[in-house]
Amino acid sequence: ALAKAYRQTLWAPRMISIQDFVRELSGWDFPEMLPLVFELYQVYIHKKKAEDPEWNEPFERFYAWGEMLVKDFDEIDKYYVDAEKLFTNVRDLKEIDNIFQFDEDELEHIRRFWTALRGKKEDLTEVQEEFLRIWQILNEIYEGFKHQLAQRHQAYDGMAYRYIVDRIEAEKLPIPFEKVVFAGFNALSKAEELIMQHLLNQKKAIVYWDVDRT
Repeated sequence: ALAKAYRQTLWAPRMISIQDFVRELSGWDFPEMLPLVFELYQVYIHKKKAEDPEWNEPFERFYAWGEMLVKDFDEIDKYYVDAEKLFTNVRDLKEIDNIFQFDEDELEHIRRFWTALRGKKEDLTEVQEEFLRIWQILNEIYEGFKHQLAQRHQAYDGMAYRYIVDRIEAEKLPIPFEKVVFAGFNALSKAEELIMQHLLNQKKAIVYWDVDRT
């Protein structure tokens, strides 16, 4: 298409996915899932053993839900969610209205979830109690996990997305390109939206959407 438009021989522009674009800007290494889950496991057992020195959970038992946690943390960062608020232990249902900025239907679902989960303290099942115990430390695990990865100059994708947004908005990240063309998108995560909007504001980007003409 470019060759037809220019009607002459030319060097093709560099083309990469937005994931690789973010990875390149971050300068970090990106491990596969297994080492990521193992790093998370180290953070998790350190926190749990601080509470109970006798506690033990083998890695093979942790792996399945550890993988789920890594994916959840990835989504939290890609959608630029306030993790501290997300993992708040809701002590009082009235707190929900102050913590979560949702419409009434969404708030009602959250209220029902916490009501069903918490019930009366004396009626909690073992699973409910364990969930609440883990929920209370999830933000510390999330922050500790990211800190450990950063110490190793490593990241998962969502962590890099959030880092790039924060650095760009603080004007502490130079973009090593004269112009960036974003093409073929029809949906964006919050972090992608913020990155693209900032570059558009700086007149360093052009966007071609993959949507029907209306």
